[in-house]
Amino acid sequence: MPAREQGTAAKVLKLSNGHEMPAVGLGVWRMDAPAIRGLIHSAIRAGYRHFDCAAKYQNEAEVGDALAEAFEIGLIKREDLFITTKLWNSDHGHVVEACKDSLKKLQLDYLDLYLIHFPVATKHTGIGKTASALGDDGVLDINTTISLETTWHGMEDLVSMGLVRSIGISNYNILLTRDCLAYAKIAVPLGLATIPTKHKARTTEGRSRRPRLIKIRRPSCMIRSAWTWTASRSATSFRRTTGKSKMMSATSKGRLCSRTSSPTKPSG
Repeated sequence: MPAREQGTAAKVLKLSNGHEMPAVGLGVWRMDAPAIRGLIHSAIRAGYRHFDCAAKYQNEAEVGDALAEAFEIGLIKREDLFITTKLWNSDHGHVVEACKDSLKKLQLDYLDLYLIHFPVATKHTGIGKTASALGDDGVLDINTTISLETTWHGMEDLVSMGLVRSIGISNYNILLTRDCLAYAKIAVPLGLATIPTKHKARTTEGRSRRPRLIKIRRPSCMIRSAWTWTASRSATSFRRTTGKSKMMSATSKGRLCSRTSSPTKPSG
């Protein structure tokens, strides 16, 4: 059944570069490797068309196997899915190589969306290796020779090369988002500066920081996004220790985009 006919999953956002992005996506963070095939296939059958991956999650290869099988058995066509993954901190100086590595693991010819996972460049530890290198002082080994502007222009090169359709940012604060908008040659069509909606996204006074963050991420060229727990071990642990329900029961993290403000399961 076409994605447009499947309730919530059919809702799409028109990006400034002309591409469309499903408004609700399912993240694969902390999905157990042996369970990924079943989870991905079940999500597709349930109506999900947007999957959020990352090199740091260390399961791109398993996701790639699941997607390849889904295409082979006719469960879904590649053009009907929107696949996101992310550049890790240690690969800021190796954007093209890192993207190609993710494509190889995901068994794809192109990415629908590639994000800068965090606005920090750390010591390179090898393509596909996402361990955080520490300095002699035990502190994260920051690579001060690579600017975020350089990284962004490397992302733009991926679009020119046809490896990526859209690019965006994640975990950027207000000032870094403004900077990116200023030096970007390709307008930030997604501006996916991730806004966490879990309990940690609040100040010590208990006031939410989200409204101010969302406001700055609403120029005409950008789509804002937010993510929240739909199910994870950390989340279920939080529920057990606090007694508070956070709408979780399995093993994944969901990304909710733009006007979506609460976890919603697509109707089949």
